[in-house]
Amino acid sequence: MITRLTLALALAALAGSAQIAAAQTTAASHCGTGETTYFNAAVDGSPKVVSLCGSASLEGDGAWLEYRFGAPGHVELQYPSANADLTSAFTVRRYTRPRTTYLKLEFDNAGYNYAILEGHGADEDPQSTASLRVRRLSDGEDVADLDLVMSTEPLNIMQLENK
Repeated sequence: MITRLTLALALAALAGSAQIAAAQTTAASHCGTGETTYFNAAVDGSPKVVSLCGSASLEGDGAWLEYRFGAPGHVELQYPSANADLTSAFTVRRYTRPRTTYLKLEFDNAGYNYAILEGHGADEDPQSTASLRVRRLSDGEDVADLDLVMSTEPLNIMQLENK
């Protein structure tokens, strides 16, 4: 027999899932037709979007990945400027402990280090977080640390490891 409490909890869980799904589909993407979206997120409180777009396959010749940042339809920063080899353009790191994973995809460009940081912890609230950090290489000072609202599945960056 289903109790009112069980029904209320089930409805609350469904509503929460619907809100997460809605948040995951609202961000525009800089990735175009024929490109694979490996990461996409809106900058919290801003119209700007961060996208990692690439070739359908990340293996072999012709595999590529690009970081794109800016308002939808207006890319302010694209790295690398031409489809470059994935292994030479980006570094992906992972830290894992039971029920928790942190990922970092980073690259250096024009005197700055850019890092997309993603974390997922089953015991944390919220369970998944993402941010964009920009650090000046000359003095190591963080010049931007932006919270991101992901529209791709959590831990999607893990696909880019060891490529």
